[in-house]
Amino acid sequence: MKFLLALLLFAIPLQAQNLPFKPEPTVKVKLTCGDDLACKQKWYTYPDTQKAFYEELPVPHRTADKAFWLVTAVSQAATLADDFNTEYALKRPGTSEANPILRSTPALFGVTEGLFLVNEAFTYRAKREDDALKAAGIPGHKYAKWWVIPIFNIAPHAVGVGATIAFTGR
Repeated sequence: MKFLLALLLFAIPLQAQNLPFKPEPTVKVKLTCGDDLACKQKWYTYPDTQKAFYEELPVPHRTADKAFWLVTAVSQAATLADDFNTEYALKRPGTSEANPILRSTPALFGVTEGLFLVNEAFTYRAKREDDALKAAGIPGHKYAKWWVIPIFNIAPHAVGVGATIAFTGR
């Protein structure tokens, strides 16, 4: 049994090292043809040049870089500040949560942290697409940059902290 376990543990890394090439990470990005000549040549069979298509683009560097982790930390800090501030305010007599779903502490943390994780998954995907577009020399989205998604998490939590402080006198 130990021999089979050792064989399994050592055989997998040896096979992975014998690859003839290092696979490059890619992401599938949705693009639309405009008046670009190369785009028209690629999609010359379609009469509509505004047709959207998906292209596999390489991602040349790490997506989770310092900027990504900084924005994630600020977003998480805003979420936790709102949660702890709300929890503290709910312990005072005469206060109640306006949202009926978030009236208990486990529900408060479960819902807000769950939404935070979904938010970060979309942020990571958007940053990965932006990095791939930038590396390919294609202009990225005009208004929907990757850092816009966390702003939709940071802003309501900042308002929530301010409202809790203002209405409870804390």
